Parts: sequence; structure tokens; C-alpha cells
Amino acid sequence: MRPLKKYVIIFQGLLEYPREQEWFEFKANWFEPNALGEYISALANAAAYHGRDFGYFVWGIEDKTHAIVGTDFDQTQEIKHEPLAHYLERQLTPDTAFAFHELEMEGKRIVLLEIAAAKTVPTAFANVRYFRIGTSLDVRPAYIDVPGRPGFKLIVMQFDGWVHGMRPYTFHGCPYWRVESRC
Repeated sequence: MRPLKKYVIIFQGLLEYPREQEWFEFKANWFEPNALGEYISALANAAAYHGRDFGYFVWGIEDKTHAIVGTDFDQTQEIKHEPLAHYLERQLTPDTAFAFHELEMEGKRIVLLEIAAAKTVPTAFANVRYFRIGTSLDVRPAYIDVPGRPGFKLIVMQFDGWVHGMRPYTFHGCPYWRVESRC
């Protein structure tokens, strides 16, 4: 299969979902470099949690309606005198593979950012680990060892805000929501 056709098939598969999932995001022309880094962290971590090989950020799509609107987003732009990809790469830990792919759909330009799922520890941007619960990025996951179970890890996530009437669990005095792995 030609590489471009592979991404067209991925793109079409994403559009079939009735709404965004925790491991992919649609935007029309939105761009803010640091927030994009946070999204990369969150999507890599969410993809891993959901058993996906990759997470995706797609420009050129209206996120509520999934209408193909095209985009002017320029993935080759420079941020603070360095290429965008390098700006993002040097702030991601551990090293996280990602690639921008340009597509044309219905005569409109689409940019698909493919992000490798986190492997052994959550991906961080600027030393902060992000995760998506629904469409929220206000989550910071960590892996902790399960006492008495060598090699087993528990994912804990600290939230900045809480839904009224809901109470978090705590671990060492820090609030988190209990999350169970699907693996």
C-alpha cells in the first residue's frame, strides 16, 4: 500500500466515529505550539491506554460536525527560530515518534499528525505528563509500582479540577481518579 493511501484510510476511519475519542483530536486551523506539545503528550498516553499504536491530531476538520473544511496550518513553520517539529521533539520525554502527513480530501488540504503511543512510561511535554479524559487535558498521569507485585504498575492521574459532587481517591495526599488498565 502506498504511504499516502495508508493515511487517507486512517483519516477516513477517524471520520467514521460519531465524536472525537481520547486518542484523536480534530481542529480546523487552531495552532498554539506549547498546547500542541501538550496534545502530543496526551494523545500518546491515551493511545497507549486504549491499546492503539498511534494517536492522531487532524487539522482541516470541524470538530463538532466532522465537516471537511481544509486548513492553513503550516507544519513547516518555525517557532523561536527552530522548525516546529524540532521545537516539539526537544521538549518531549521520553523521545516520542511523530510525523506530519498532508492529504487532500474533497479538494481541501488536511494535515494529519500521527503520534506513536507511549511505551514504558507516560509521555511528557515540558516535563508534564498529560492524558485525555473525554476532551480534557487537565490530567497528569504517573505510573507507580504496585506493592507486593513486582513488574506491575498502576496508572494514577491527578486532576486540576473536579466535577461537582465527585470525590477523588488520594495517594500520598494527592488526589487522583482510579483508572484500570484494559491490558
